[in-house]
Amino acid sequence: MKMKHVVLTVCFAVPGVFACAQSVTVGAAGTYPTISAALTAVQTDPAGPDIITILDIGPYNEAGQLLITGDPNDNDLTIQASAGVRPLVISDFNGDGVIAIIKNGNTTVKDLILIPAVGEIGTRPQAAVLIDDEVSDTGFNIFLNNILITSNDGTNQPVCSLDGLTSPTIDPGLAYTFRDEGVYSLSNTNTQLHKTLLKDVIVCGLFGDQGSDCFRTLLDGTPGSEFVVGEGCVGSYTLGISSVNAGFQPGGNEGGATTVRVRGTEAKPVKLINNYMNGMNMTNTTVAPSTKTLEWAIIANNSKYGLATGDSNEDIDFKNVTIANNGLECIYATSTFSGTYTASNCIFAGDGNDGATDVIKVITSSTGVMFVNDSAIVLNGPQKLDTANFDHDGLNDSTPSNVFKTNVLDQDPKFVSIASANAEFYTVANPAFGTAGPGGTPLRGGGKYNPAAGVSDWTMY
Repeated sequence: MKMKHVVLTVCFAVPGVFACAQSVTVGAAGTYPTISAALTAVQTDPAGPDIITILDIGPYNEAGQLLITGDPNDNDLTIQASAGVRPLVISDFNGDGVIAIIKNGNTTVKDLILIPAVGEIGTRPQAAVLIDDEVSDTGFNIFLNNILITSNDGTNQPVCSLDGLTSPTIDPGLAYTFRDEGVYSLSNTNTQLHKTLLKDVIVCGLFGDQGSDCFRTLLDGTPGSEFVVGEGCVGSYTLGISSVNAGFQPGGNEGGATTVRVRGTEAKPVKLINNYMNGMNMTNTTVAPSTKTLEWAIIANNSKYGLATGDSNEDIDFKNVTIANNGLECIYATSTFSGTYTASNCIFAGDGNDGATDVIKVITSSTGVMFVNDSAIVLNGPQKLDTANFDHDGLNDSTPSNVFKTNVLDQDPKFVSIASANAEFYTVANPAFGTAGPGGTPLRGGGKYNPAAGVSDWTMY
């Protein structure tokens, strides 16, 4: 039976304008059989807004790049799934950006599972999602939501769980990975407003030969521009091949005009965890001071730095953040940093081993300072920082100290579990933390406070 391709059009009148909204479906019973066919159709029609709804799980074997450039009027564009459906998209694109968003205006992509096709390494995709500005840039607003980016287990199935919290079984001889980042935002003009928000985006189990970051941004833009790794996002179990690779690697975001944010919530903190590389690494911003904010985040169990920066003059604001059990420094600042780090309701911890790299390194030959308020710098228990070197206080700081502490505990938080699949992941059980946060609230970092949660299992993975 020949399939009919029908574009559903809803027209409405506004003063001086007669506009039409496009809504098409993808699937065996849909308007189009593939996402690429639906995308081509809506982008060659000036009507909008454009809504592409995927009806079933597929899989959708997409040939070539899913290139989002918008229709001639830059109408809003949404790619989504039907309620409760998580379509599997398998791409054989030999280039950068399986989904490339190079569109002015509003773009939403959600509900997808993205994996590369089986194939030789040189033919597999690089970044899964690539973000850039149009040549005639008028600004963009991009929303990525409820997306899993992971490797192909060799049988066209994802290697990672939907939440990215369970350790995947990856056979390098069978599995196929994206060669580069999960989400990659390129540098662009400083004269337009650029906003990118990620929510419930999971990047897990990549091991690319070009160096895999879970999230990577070089975003620029006029004041008000921002790149936000938001609530529920996870970067986990990914392998980096260079010293700068990280769960989240922002860099080149020049000046205060563009703000890089890690912005989880109490219910859904951002988790940069269990990576075979850095948790977060802010590569150099060299032109002007910049500000980066971290709120409701857990950066833990990574093989290298918890949080590192090569920027000498940026400010970092930490609020409800736990950084613990990483292979190198909990925080690593460049030796010439001149910015201000401010922490509130944070827990800074180590891996329990005395060593010169198991510290907060903020020693500086310049004017950099760190203020730690209503927080913990852990010097006791299985996740303590170094107490054998420097001043035995977990800090590699200046003399006199450039770290100013107010209401700071050094006790063991008694984390209930450091295993990411455990519901009590980095939950604080020590009653001494119950009123040690701002205004007498619980000191919990990026996790929960539950003194009745049970006996800690101390399991890393």
